[in-house]
Amino acid sequence: MKRKSVTLLEIMVAAFILAAVIAGTLASFVAVRNYVRRSGIRLSVANLARGRLNALFPQVDASIWNNASATLSLANGTLNTTNESSDGTGYTINYSVSNVTGRTYRLVTMNVSY
Repeated sequence: MKRKSVTLLEIMVAAFILAAVIAGTLASFVAVRNYVRRSGIRLSVANLARGRLNALFPQVDASIWNNASATLSLANGTLNTTNESSDGTGYTINYSVSNVTGRTYRLVTMNVSY
């Protein structure tokens, strides 16, 4: 009577398949962790930009727009550059004010680098 047993080759193939599955699973966990980290940084940047825009909102007064000392005047294209740190990441915030052709309002463009 012949006995059926598992050969060394079958064990090696099964181990290779198991290793490939585990490596793929770990790679997906690493990718998700990096995605969550980048999302957190983007959320921090959005909150910093929102705070800067909220600080500018009380200064939206058409009567002082042409005053050179007003924050929303067009005297200087880049109004402010700040280095802020939240969660250990350094942020640089630049914003500029420009006229919109044919409109009575001004456009505030904000760029946040990290």
